[in-house]
Amino acid sequence: MRPTAVIYLLVSLFLSFGLLFCTTPADGDGDGDGDGDGDDDLPRLVWTFATGGAVVARPAVYEGNVFVGSRDGNLYCLAADDGAEVWRFAADGPVLESAALDPEGFVFVNSHTDDGQESSKTLFALDSADGTEEWRKDLSGVLTTGPTCFIDYVFADGRYAPSNTNDLYCLDETDGSTVWRYPSDLFMTSTASAGNGIYFAEYNDGNFVVRLNPDDGAVVWRTPATNYIHRRPTVGGGFVFTADGYGVLAARNADDGAVAWEYASGKDFPTDPVTDGTYVVFAADDTVYCLDAASGAEVWVRTYDGAEISGVAIAEGNVFFGRGNTVSCLAAADATVIWEYDVPGIVEDGVPAVLEGFVYVGDFSGNVYCLRSGPDEE
Repeated sequence: MRPTAVIYLLVSLFLSFGLLFCTTPADGDGDGDGDGDGDDDLPRLVWTFATGGAVVARPAVYEGNVFVGSRDGNLYCLAADDGAEVWRFAADGPVLESAALDPEGFVFVNSHTDDGQESSKTLFALDSADGTEEWRKDLSGVLTTGPTCFIDYVFADGRYAPSNTNDLYCLDETDGSTVWRYPSDLFMTSTASAGNGIYFAEYNDGNFVVRLNPDDGAVVWRTPATNYIHRRPTVGGGFVFTADGYGVLAARNADDGAVAWEYASGKDFPTDPVTDGTYVVFAADDTVYCLDAASGAEVWVRTYDGAEISGVAIAEGNVFFGRGNTVSCLAAADATVIWEYDVPGIVEDGVPAVLEGFVYVGDFSGNVYCLRSGPDEE
């Protein structure tokens, strides 16, 4: 693996959590339980894999493998085609955050304490091929959300207790040494990246959306926000999208941070927004919202009484999410139901990952499912 600079954004945040989903064998012995020869009806269950603990966050899919963390304390690497276990890495506590994958072959992950309530201070760098630990970095701030990779960098956030101050670190990928540090006296969200920018929100005693230069940590812009933003931003189509705690989605110009439009959902505590450049989608409580990314115009709103939706994905022209024990796929353009699939466990805490017609999602019982969402290739 060639040396690459890896940025680790350590920001303080005690509340944020994010889990990895991937696949694990239903019998726990490393063999995926597949159904690859099913009929032509979609979706089709391709395989399942059972971990020893809850799987509640988005899986990471890269070069034929699915990387998923579990409350059982392991990060699993599974073969995307059949769910077979390639390797597992035992962390120092439950793995409740999504792993970050670097194109040069690194996997970055952090874990929580045994009770799952607080993150550890350790960041792990692994070889994606075999799970070998390349290095670990003990940081003075508590890591509270998962890392994010961007070109030659990776970001992770944490918080100092009891002062609640934060530092954002840029670490060298090869050995974990500090390249630069961005200090803050506010909480920070996880980061998003696009072009030549790293984006995140600061909140608590003051609310801001920030863009940094990834090479040196210099502030490109830092604009105030009306309300606190504790969800990870997303970037696309020249905009930075943020959802605040009162359910207001805002689009800011990625170049200067100026607000282009705002949309008030009327519901508190929304999910992370996601975008494909055409649409921006988020959920709050039991409702999914799809907006025009350029104008903020409402495209559609779909409410599921009694459901709780903790995350959404948009890919291949469709919107995916879990509610109760149902995985749903809707057309992004008009909310037409493409398919719905019931699984044995609760998936409302999980966020699906979608790639090349396959959907990967985990449930609260510790299972991971691979569903075929599109037609088989000829």
